[in-house]
Amino acid sequence: MASPTDIPITLLDVTPENYEAVMSLCVAPEQERYVGTVAEAMAHAHFRQRELHTVYHLAEKRHIGFLAYEDRPPMTNGDMPYMLHTFLIDCHYQRRGYGTTALMLFMAALRQLEPKAATRLSVVVSADNDAAIAFYKKLGFVFEQATDTSGNRMGLWYSQAVLNQAAKP
Repeated sequence: MASPTDIPITLLDVTPENYEAVMSLCVAPEQERYVGTVAEAMAHAHFRQRELHTVYHLAEKRHIGFLAYEDRPPMTNGDMPYMLHTFLIDCHYQRRGYGTTALMLFMAALRQLEPKAATRLSVVVSADNDAAIAFYKKLGFVFEQATDTSGNRMGLWYSQAVLNQAAKP
């Protein structure tokens, strides 16, 4: 597999011109219970005023992923956290390094956007989603706490300091 720096992708804003292509993204059926659909994530993000980005494959000129995030109020310890609410790579592009590269690009973008403010990127993962837990751990995310997420499904809260050097896959 190519190293993440060799993978020709970039992050773009979701716009009126590309939202239909982004809406066509999908995950494998067994992942839907964890991620939901892009349409659900986009609607939720719109009403919660979250930032939306698409993962765009430069060589193939197509959208292959999606992420939604928001900045959160400062924590009592002074951390300025960002919360990654939705992150997915289309089922046809998974297991090729695109997710790793996209998340590394996203963390680098956060460091450049607000280098003195952004200190943490957090994600809540379902406790039984072994693939996602392994993915985030590989990128340096560490377990912080168990939480009761919507629908009373236990989730695991993971965080990674975005100002530190990104983990090498």
